[in-house]
Amino acid sequence: MRYSVCFIILFIFYSSYAQSQLPDLAFDYKSASVKTDGDKLIVSTGKVERIWKLTNAGLVTNSFMDQISGENYNNLASQVKADWSYYGLVDDTSNAHLVHLSAKQSNDEGFTSDHIEIVAEFIYPSVETSIKYIIWAYPDSEGIRTQLFIKGKAEKYIKNKELSQREDILFELVDGKNRNNYAAGEFAERYITTTAQDKNSVQYHAMGLDPKKNYKLGFTWWDFEGNRTNQTVRITSVDGEINQKVVAEAQLPDYKNNKDMFTTVLVDLPSETLLDGTCRIFFDKNKGEVAQVAEIFIYEEGKKDIQIANGIIERIDELKKNSPQNYSLMGYVDCGENIQGEKLIATGRVDYVPLDVLGTTRTYIGYYNDTQHRNKYDTPILKESVLNKPIDSEESVNWSNIVKVEKGNKGVILVKESHKCVNQYGVDTGEFIVSEKGVENTGTSLFPSEIDPNEYKWCWASWSIAYSGGKEGSQLALKEFDRLRYPVDPSRDIYLQANTWGSGRNKEASKEANILVELVSQA
Repeated sequence: MRYSVCFIILFIFYSSYAQSQLPDLAFDYKSASVKTDGDKLIVSTGKVERIWKLTNAGLVTNSFMDQISGENYNNLASQVKADWSYYGLVDDTSNAHLVHLSAKQSNDEGFTSDHIEIVAEFIYPSVETSIKYIIWAYPDSEGIRTQLFIKGKAEKYIKNKELSQREDILFELVDGKNRNNYAAGEFAERYITTTAQDKNSVQYHAMGLDPKKNYKLGFTWWDFEGNRTNQTVRITSVDGEINQKVVAEAQLPDYKNNKDMFTTVLVDLPSETLLDGTCRIFFDKNKGEVAQVAEIFIYEEGKKDIQIANGIIERIDELKKNSPQNYSLMGYVDCGENIQGEKLIATGRVDYVPLDVLGTTRTYIGYYNDTQHRNKYDTPILKESVLNKPIDSEESVNWSNIVKVEKGNKGVILVKESHKCVNQYGVDTGEFIVSEKGVENTGTSLFPSEIDPNEYKWCWASWSIAYSGGKEGSQLALKEFDRLRYPVDPSRDIYLQANTWGSGRNKEASKEANILVELVSQA
């Protein structure tokens, strides 16, 4: 057993030939170990072993073994060259140079359990970018944690424009502000409870339409607070010279007074307003407190299936399924969300496990946010989706933090260590993609403008966990790894918390007299 820090630092002079061997490295801590063997980096916890291969593009996992059951997960047909990528900057065709490889014992300054920390650092000279890849191997753990750190001049070199090459119709909020009504979250999904609102009129600029084609405009609205809201909907040309009412006057569904749920409205989009391929959409208040709209979507005549950048996949699929006959969904905006468009397209890949997914069952798991309004049978806190149909090309899910891939009561769990929720995407939390290549965990947390040339910035970490024993075995393996990753320190983690921010429905609760009574009750 060795506790001394082992560092291997490589100074690489760029040359025309690729690196083919890793430097010698061997380090043990309790049952965990790391060693190199030629072009292989072999990391073991004593219960799982993950092997990476050095390639021209970086390191790629080519084996993940459950050392207890003997099950070895690999995919010999995979052509992936690195576990990571940053779209438009670093990919399988990039040339990487290993400049640092080290291993030491660590506990992240007391914030996690003792483990071996392996650091591999690569530079990509052609794009002036560096990637630091950190692996944590906890002794006797059924999982391994990995995390990317990136620095460089991303904005200078991203010329691919994958993040902005979009086929879907774009929406720009011109007049109005985003609002999320948390209280309404007890009764409807977030894409309904989040709205764009304005005292007089909400205005959107829709771009990317074709004046020669026929469109239908759809939207959802709801007067949850019962303000007797009455609205008119107008479509105008971009210069306002052509102005047409598509909804003369409409009373929004009143939940507070009548328990009416939201409604969906579908109207023809006047082609004469689309002279330059754009139009303006107005939701004018006639009566009530504010003008408001929850969602806007546009269908185009003809059969197409394009990627819609806005919204959660489940809602987009629902709208596609309910398309009018011989129409296809071409644009969507969740009016209450600030994060839209390119910011819902993953910037890159942070982890990859080369599984053979043939004949597997995939279980996607995620938590809802705003839990104080999810306390009924039909508003669960946890969402699970089980899929077992054959995968034609790829299967992608952007609402879950966990994917479990199982066959014969054995399998692998991938976890994204992020703030993603089922009903709130968060910041570049990406998606899980399951395909013939294996399982990919995408979304880095970093947009190109946030990558610094002088300082490493972290990406969302990933857990890979092997298990046996079916559902119970997978739950146990996940919980045990979670306890290692986030050990409980009684002096830091056990505390009493009172609800000091009151109720959103009864603001009297936040007055000083009530707060003083609550403080006494918690003393």
